[in-house]
Amino acid sequence: MKRRHKKSASIVMVLVLLLSLVSPFANSHAKAETSADLIISEYVEGSSFNKAIELYNGTSAEIDLSEYTLEHYNNSGSATTGTTTTNKVLQLEGKLAPGNTYVITRSDASSTIIAVADYFDESKNVINFNGNDQIVLKKNGTV
Repeated sequence: MKRRHKKSASIVMVLVLLLSLVSPFANSHAKAETSADLIISEYVEGSSFNKAIELYNGTSAEIDLSEYTLEHYNNSGSATTGTTTTNKVLQLEGKLAPGNTYVITRSDASSTIIAVADYFDESKNVINFNGNDQIVLKKNGTV
């Protein structure tokens, strides 16, 4: 009796696994990775100058980065000292293929971050944030 129960349980497990492969829910993770536009996919705030922003093209088309800016707003988390305007704007450039990432950092970041960087914020205005600052990605002036 025990052996038959184990065999039945094994068959049920195999069926469940097979069903999960063809289920509409099986691909829900892959669908979640697609987006309608460029997104900020990673925010790195390490010690000292070890800061970076990673952008991700989750669309099915190449994106022209010249349509986008990154903006840095100082102390945005504070109701009393937060800013609503900024002059810390980084105009992006280049093209980003579907499914690829684009990493922006500072030239004085660690060699580990520099090794994966696509662009350096030489002004050090935008990639110069801390925990209560806000980084905003805009396309043609719209968040």
